[in-house]
Amino acid sequence: MNQTIDIVLPCYNPEEKTWHIDIKQNIMVLESLFPELIFCVILINDGSIRNILPENITYLKSQLSHFQYITYNKNQGKGYALREGIKLATHDFVVYTDVDFPFELICIKAMIDKLLAGKDIVLGERQFSYSNHLKKYRRFLSSGSHIFNSLVLNLPFTDTQGGLKGFNQKGREVFLKTTINRYLFDTEFILRACKQKNLLMTTVPLTLREGVILSPMGLKVVRKEFSNIIRLLKIRFFE
Repeated sequence: MNQTIDIVLPCYNPEEKTWHIDIKQNIMVLESLFPELIFCVILINDGSIRNILPENITYLKSQLSHFQYITYNKNQGKGYALREGIKLATHDFVVYTDVDFPFELICIKAMIDKLLAGKDIVLGERQFSYSNHLKKYRRFLSSGSHIFNSLVLNLPFTDTQGGLKGFNQKGREVFLKTTINRYLFDTEFILRACKQKNLLMTTVPLTLREGVILSPMGLKVVRKEFSNIIRLLKIRFFE
């Protein structure tokens, strides 16, 4: 029986109106790279108020052999959306990324190769050039996050926020234990995984696609994350 990969895509107010066509095209490329695998797409509409139309979903249902769709009215955050999607991801492997596939597909290929080779969790690790696409204050936050991950959380992987990750069912079990709904859910996932000490984890380098524009992160979002930092510290020292 062919192995199956669930591609989990959280979606909130997609910028490109052709996002649904782009999903189809990207899945076609992945299918050509791995003809022996079955790809299932799980799309989560995280309370979008624009650019997700019924005809977009109808198109995906007609064009993709394996497709599931989750939608709810109120935006809950990327971590919440991913947990809802990953609950349905019961196949051999899970890969999640953003709906616009911001990273080169060769990065996803490298990730899948490592999963097929036996790794439990594979993390996308952004390269130095990635910072050139960030505003100054986001570069500052990113550097601070790396320091916090290394010195305080004692993680061997300092870049926990790369928006591309893959895992098998062992990794899925860990991900579903996360509780953070927004920005720091990735860090919680890696922290919980590293505390298990029996999981095979590795990284792949990430390269942004040409022309990708990163979404801004306002100071309001940063302020809301302080309570989640406390949550991470509790997991690190008391769980």
